[in-house]
Parts: sequence; structure tokens; C-alpha cells
Amino acid sequence: MFLALYGVAALLPLEVECFGLLDSILGLLSLGPSGSMAYINTLQHLTSEHHRLFAMLYPYAIKPKLHQTHHVVSGMRDLGRLLACFVTERKHRIAKHFAINTCRHFEHTTLLDCLHQQCHMLSHGHDIFSKEFLVHPNAVKGHDKLFTSSVAVCHAGSLHAGDVVCIRDGVVGRIDGFWRYGCGGVLVRLQVYECHNNECSLRDTSRCKPLIVEAEHIIGACIWCPCSIDSVIKVRLPPALLF
Repeated sequence: MFLALYGVAALLPLEVECFGLLDSILGLLSLGPSGSMAYINTLQHLTSEHHRLFAMLYPYAIKPKLHQTHHVVSGMRDLGRLLACFVTERKHRIAKHFAINTCRHFEHTTLLDCLHQQCHMLSHGHDIFSKEFLVHPNAVKGHDKLFTSSVAVCHAGSLHAGDVVCIRDGVVGRIDGFWRYGCGGVLVRLQVYECHNNECSLRDTSRCKPLIVEAEHIIGACIWCPCSIDSVIKVRLPPALLF
């Protein structure tokens, strides 16, 4: 998106196309163990095309891991699920937070600190094994069992108020906040941005309307940048909407 916006695609068209293929592959894989299975044929085609361009553009930079990516699709076919490291990589920030001040017995101390944090969360009523939950929820006065927060965790990862997200029907909007009633699902209040001149990747932030949806309807957070037009932003739509 940014490469095309700033004219890089005109100077390096094949390089940008190769990078775009990799971006689409990662976007489809990030749909999760079961969500990505619907795009298995698309993933195989994108992987082959990316490798073809990569070998042509960077013949001296090919590593064994490039070949190993071919086995991602074959593994999905054999197992019926995608086995990926996205879930464990989401813990990197937590581990680094404790590790940065650790000087002795690095692995043991970092592991214990992570464990203590999880025990602390469990003791304060946070279900860290839940599919989705509010982070540091606040009770809403006058409404029993109703909680709100500016941060939530769901299938799309950690989302924050102010993030621009895309939901399943292609609606794009900015998160205002999160709510949850009792043991129900997490609800998200959005300020929906309308398309600018019928262009799906351009959204007018001055023309928005509120919408409340369930968190499970969110495909993921969107990368965006300001456009040359006032109040209009350019949004990178999730690859799941493009294939």
C-alpha cells in the first residue's frame, strides 16, 4: 500500500509485486488454524508466484527456509489444520518486558516472572484461557455485570481503542471501546468510515456512523496512512477480502 502510494511501485514494479505476494501470504496464514484452510489453493498459487519472482530478483539471497515454505501448504493438506507460530510470537513482548532487566539465570527468572504475572491475572478474575476477554475491565456504574475497557483480546489478537479494523462484510472503522456483559461475548463499538469515491481502500474519516458488532466478526486490524485528500485515509484491506 505505502509502496504504491509513494511511487516506489513505479520504480521497482517487480520488487513491489514480490513483496505484495509475501504480504498476502502472511495475511491469509494469520487467519488461524482453521480460517486459513479455505484459502489453501490460493496460498499454493501465491507461494509459487512469490518464489518465482524472488528467485529471479534475488538469486544470491535464497535460503533453505524459502524452500521450506512450500511444505506449509502440504502440511495443511495432510493435517487439515495450519500449525503456525503466530500464537507463541504474540508472547514476545511479555517475555522481553521481563527479560530486559534480568542479568542472572536468564531463562529461569524470565519464565518465573511470566508465570507470576499469569497467576496474578487469574487471581484477579481474568480468564487467560478464554477465547476473548477484556484487559483491565472497568465496571459500568448502575449496570450490574456490564464491563468496559479500551483493550481486548480476541481471535485477531490484542486490539486497542483507536485501532482501525475491518469486519467480515468489508466495513472499516475505528474502535471506540469494548464492552462485555456477564459471560457473554466481547462487543466492539466502531465509528464506521464510508468509502471515498467508491474506492474501497480510501475511507473518509469525516463521514462516519456508530456501529456495535461482536468481536468475532473482526477480520483484523488494518494498516493505514493519511492520504493527500483532507480527512481521507488509505487502508490496507485484509487479504481475506481480496481472494
